[in-house]
Amino acid sequence: PPEPKVWTVQMGAGLALTSGNTDTSTVNAAYDLVYDPQTKNVVKSDALLLRGKTEGVVSANRFGFNIRDEYKLTPRMFVFGQNQFLKDEFKSIDYLVAPTAGLGYKLFDTMATKLSVDGSAGVVWEKNPGFEASSSGAVAVGEKLTQTVTATTTITQSVAGLWKTKNFDDALYTFGVGVAA
Repeated sequence: PPEPKVWTVQMGAGLALTSGNTDTSTVNAAYDLVYDPQTKNVVKSDALLLRGKTEGVVSANRFGFNIRDEYKLTPRMFVFGQNQFLKDEFKSIDYLVAPTAGLGYKLFDTMATKLSVDGSAGVVWEKNPGFEASSSGAVAVGEKLTQTVTATTTITQSVAGLWKTKNFDDALYTFGVGVAA
């Protein structure tokens, strides 16, 4: 069998320009990085930058960044610590920082299919326009699927939720999907 990869890096960028009844432009850049030295410890990071304009007016302005360190307890179960950062002008988030720690389980862990679920707890700090920064306890859950279609094509999908313990109605839900080829 081929030697396992220690580093896996997927990068993407996009540009969309439209004209007609409405002129729009959108740019995005993203990465997904995994460092797995084939020990019990795996480090993962991802980021997404999205910016768009409609008729010269900013209509999307978002930057998200995550870093996560996982330690395998068994071949399928792991503990982790992670830190999430988000800045999203149109969700009225100047910044959101959420370090959490928790437990995860790999439902599928084959070369072609990887599916994991996790839950964690920690703290969240958030600053919104016109308000003072606030802090709260945090509870987070997540799910991530990676499907290798060919030797050079991978599909990813993820869902995450982050709730503030001071007010469970104040939550952040994130859905992501991507194709790397």
